[in-house]
Amino acid sequence: MQTRRLSGGFSLVEMTIVFVIMSLVLTVGVSALTTQYETVRLSTTRKNHEIIQQALTNFISRNGRLPCPAVRTLAPGSVGYGVEASNPGVCTGAASVGTSPAVVVTGIVPFVSLGLNEDIASDGYFNRYTYQVVVSATAPTAPGGVQMPAGMRGYITVHSGTPTTVGLAPAGNQTNFCPLGNYNPCAAVVVIVSHGKNGLGAFTPSGTRIAMPTSADEQANTDDDGAFVRRDQIAGGTNDFDDLLLALTPNDLLDQLTKNGTVKDARAVLNATFDAMLGATVAATTGNSFPGSPNRCYNVTTPTGIFYDPWGTQITSTIGSGSPLSICAASPPTGIAITFNSQGPDGDGGSSTDDIKRQISTGELQQYLAKTGF
Repeated sequence: MQTRRLSGGFSLVEMTIVFVIMSLVLTVGVSALTTQYETVRLSTTRKNHEIIQQALTNFISRNGRLPCPAVRTLAPGSVGYGVEASNPGVCTGAASVGTSPAVVVTGIVPFVSLGLNEDIASDGYFNRYTYQVVVSATAPTAPGGVQMPAGMRGYITVHSGTPTTVGLAPAGNQTNFCPLGNYNPCAAVVVIVSHGKNGLGAFTPSGTRIAMPTSADEQANTDDDGAFVRRDQIAGGTNDFDDLLLALTPNDLLDQLTKNGTVKDARAVLNATFDAMLGATVAATTGNSFPGSPNRCYNVTTPTGIFYDPWGTQITSTIGSGSPLSICAASPPTGIAITFNSQGPDGDGGSSTDDIKRQISTGELQQYLAKTGF
């Protein structure tokens, strides 16, 4: 049997083979191109995460606080577009959820306030990042006028699946849990979320929201509360998940600033406050003297004024053996004259696990009083 040839010299069988080969090459090429394009989009998303993190650190160094979110429903050209919400410490217009002190506010990355190009506020899929921050970290000062950076606290939890009870497995599925008293230093103070390839729940640059996800884990990243999911990506099915989450603790943002001296860490700030309290104690005690033998004696007196720790809680002063405690030149130097007590990051007087104390011995106080004519 003879194979029929086309006018160009190729048989039908040969042409079929050529078409099959071309189809295979085209399929492989499109698949490779799609994979490469997806890799670029993921890389852009992660790179923008890094740029935003550095911009937040720079913002803290300039302003002593974190920025509020930008209001996410504003369209380009609107007043306040891309600018942090007004009234830092409240963040008017941002979604607010939670009970003090764990109140969080949610919107989009405030790219104008951070000095970033607008495209950095969008992920590799051209949707806005969700930006959530603990609202107290946006206030210029904590209670008592204490500057925020040193006492910045995180309350945002990250989970390996739909958030259940906080804490590690088996009790809970939280992955950023390392409690210190009633405070968790591993909790995030800022979370930045890309809603991934499907974009479900994300806001577009025009201020409109894409349809909400049906996946329980992705829903957890769109409900504006302080609990998020970070896990492996799974496409399709009832628990489709392609979000990319950056969760930042206070240390993630402050380490660079404390190392270069721009911001003092919490312990350095607290030690400076303890020193100021010691000076105030000496001054108050000096004014509370009485005749002694052979020299004057003093009743130890707590410092006047109110002193706050870096976390905004008032520091207490306790005289060694009750009030009044008398110190004379011949008093044994080994006793404790006065103790200053910070309740630590958790601010909880009922839990002493993270309390920080400075005890002033009788001998130390005698040395200071001697300069006044002991």
